[in-house]
Amino acid sequence: MTIKILLTEDQKLMRIGIKSLFDDYPEMEVIGEAVSGKEAVEKAKLIKPDIVLMDIGLSDLSGIEASKQILEHNSKIKIIILTSH
Repeated sequence: MTIKILLTEDQKLMRIGIKSLFDDYPEMEVIGEAVSGKEAVEKAKLIKPDIVLMDIGLSDLSGIEASKQILEHNSKIKIIILTSH
């Protein structure tokens, strides 16, 4: 079984770097990327990931608020919050 991941990070270089970490793990696949909290909420509804890797500091909607909205729609999704702070 493949673990499906939605990666939410507004900085392109960080997104590329984080995504590349999964290249050595065939049991995990980044099936979608989002650059904002609102986009993460919408993509989580559409692609139904198992895990959302969520940046906490997003410009439009905080990672915390986006996580709450994702979980309201699907409480089975696991969310891992990322931050450099």
